[in-house]
Amino acid sequence: MYSTLKFFLLVILVVATVPSSNAFGNFLACYVELDPEEVIMRQQVKAASESSEPGILFRVYNANGESVPLEYTRDEGEPKAIVSVPMNESRFTLKLEVPPDKKHLRDLQYVVDATEGGRFVPPSAVLCKGARAFVRGMSQGNEVALELLHQNDENLPSSVKVWAGWATGYSEVSLTPTVEFRVAQAPATETTEASKEEL
Repeated sequence: MYSTLKFFLLVILVVATVPSSNAFGNFLACYVELDPEEVIMRQQVKAASESSEPGILFRVYNANGESVPLEYTRDEGEPKAIVSVPMNESRFTLKLEVPPDKKHLRDLQYVVDATEGGRFVPPSAVLCKGARAFVRGMSQGNEVALELLHQNDENLPSSVKVWAGWATGYSEVSLTPTVEFRVAQAPATETTEASKEEL
């Protein structure tokens, strides 16, 4: 009987220590970066340029629900999309798009990060004090809400980068192309003749 009890305790321990495919974002510690140099779920993270599914991209919408045009370029060989942000805009919605012919990827889940100057807000599943958000399955909304903080603090960076790591089940994590939000700079104040004389 003691051997049987010991066996069941061992099984419970093994099950408890294996990360659930449904908890990809929940068990990912905040210090673990979404970076090709990281190992997540015991597998090397794949860069966007090496992804087996390069068609998985973010679509961006403004506060009015209008699609925002993206300008794609490359940064050190990695694909990147640029969003030009007017000074008076700060709220955006990002949706990860899966091509219609990729039905096997419909249940993928993803974690998305933002650099300083941006934070994720509800109804997103917010992690790491707003620096990260998590979507558990494409059928559960598949969108995150991003707030740019340039209107609150002019000392914050005027450029915010957002990218995601996605996976299906216990597969390797692949990165999406980065979306960079570039906030338009206020025009410089011209020096008047009077101010010149004061100088």
